[in-house]
Amino acid sequence: MFIKITRNLIKNFIYLFFISLVSLSGLAILEFSTRAFNYINNYDTEDDWFETKPKAFRNEANYSEIKKSLDGTCKYPALQHRKGTTTHIADFSCGGITYIKDKRLTLPILKEWNKTIHIFGGSTVMGVGSDDAFTIPSIIQREFANDQLRVLNYGVSSFIVKQQNEALKAYKGDIKKGDMVIYYDGGNDFWNGVMLDNLGGNMVGFNRKHKYQLGIFIIRNWLGKNSSFYRLLSDLKHNRKRNPDICNVNSKTAAQRVSQSANHLSKQVNEAREISKVLGAEFLHFYQPTLFDIKTSSFYEKRILSRSPCFLIAKPFKKVFDDIFLNSAVQSIDLSNVLEGKDLFFDYIHVSSQGNKIISDFIIKNIKANNFTK
Repeated sequence: MFIKITRNLIKNFIYLFFISLVSLSGLAILEFSTRAFNYINNYDTEDDWFETKPKAFRNEANYSEIKKSLDGTCKYPALQHRKGTTTHIADFSCGGITYIKDKRLTLPILKEWNKTIHIFGGSTVMGVGSDDAFTIPSIIQREFANDQLRVLNYGVSSFIVKQQNEALKAYKGDIKKGDMVIYYDGGNDFWNGVMLDNLGGNMVGFNRKHKYQLGIFIIRNWLGKNSSFYRLLSDLKHNRKRNPDICNVNSKTAAQRVSQSANHLSKQVNEAREISKVLGAEFLHFYQPTLFDIKTSSFYEKRILSRSPCFLIAKPFKKVFDDIFLNSAVQSIDLSNVLEGKDLFFDYIHVSSQGNKIISDFIIKNIKANNFTK
């Protein structure tokens, strides 16, 4: 009897082994075929784009390291929502990006300071596309290192101002009377509100207690970056095309969302100003530049705009959005045109460290104008 059961178990194991082998072989063939098809059709993927070293990085000596943070080489920990805000679930360091204790590293590190400048924003504040030493907060830190002014980087990828306000409230215990709060943003709010019809915004990541959903997100994220066949299935499910000829955003309905989205952004910025005032901190808001704000696009910038048909639709809407927002938020400092003619964008919103330097110079000038160093 025991021998018979053992034989059946062995048979079942061998059967399952061969079934699994055939299934894996089939998936491997599908994956190889999908990649070959994409290669034949010369699809311009993100990896292809960064492999060319876009013009924005022409003076970037450390581009080979930075590229790791852009082409999927670095596998960063997932995001989670906890304590009222969203952060990565663990510290990490890769591709020139160091993340410690819920913030990107700001250099140089001060041992002593009298006041702190707290800088909030999305991925442009976090510094996508730049080494730790060349993010906007780090460039500002170098300027004021001898003034005993510490700078902290609260930037989180995809954050809109509503989420920045949540982070400001979450970290209010760290903000002392006499400190300064800086917001640098606008591009994500435009895209979420106008192009995606997602006025309240949405942060990528899951609550720590939703461990199952977090696991699924990590698996999907990995497959999305590493499997051409998975991306093909996802495109078919969502009725998407690679290199689509048209944008799925309805331009008429998007136009109707411009005013509401711009005014919503203004209200959120005013809320941040009030929160800072209650905390006894000074507040400065800088309205960031995007590629849509460039009046006369160069050949290089036109190439970036051509990467998505939605970019061409977004460009005229952004001009209207800018005018409405800036007329409403009169205390905001407009930096939307400071990168005109510079070729420093590598997508519609992110810039290289050279762009960060130009932007930081304007921010530094305004910090000094507020006599904050005294």
